[in-house]
Amino acid sequence: MEIQGRAVRKTPVTATEGNMAASYQGMGGEDLNSAGGGVATFGLAASASASTQVIKALAGRIMAVLCVSAGTGTTPVQFFDNTATASGTVIGAVPGSATVTGISFLFAMPAANGIVVQQVANGPGLTVSYY
Repeated sequence: MEIQGRAVRKTPVTATEGNMAASYQGMGGEDLNSAGGGVATFGLAASASASTQVIKALAGRIMAVLCVSAGTGTTPVQFFDNTATASGTVIGAVPGSATVTGISFLFAMPAANGIVVQQVANGPGLTVSYY
């Protein structure tokens, strides 16, 4: 079975007040009962200088990115499927000049190796939800 293109398994059915309910879990153990979520968050601070940060060094999925503070960067903040460096397959990008705080960017992109973010000079502050 698949949910959002992700292989899932149904956990044992439980009875709740006479109703039968099932829970769905990704093959990596992530909870897929609520679309667009994630099980963890990572805060990327707004920065005057560029930096590379590892969000997760294992396979996972970048779900959504929330802009929490404005940026004036001229290039996009990019997310890569990698364990340590900002290279390889791009699995997400947010404008470096994102100025609307509170706006979300939805990705739901798989990362076979890990999730690495490349913050740009004068980039926005972001919160990333991921599995």
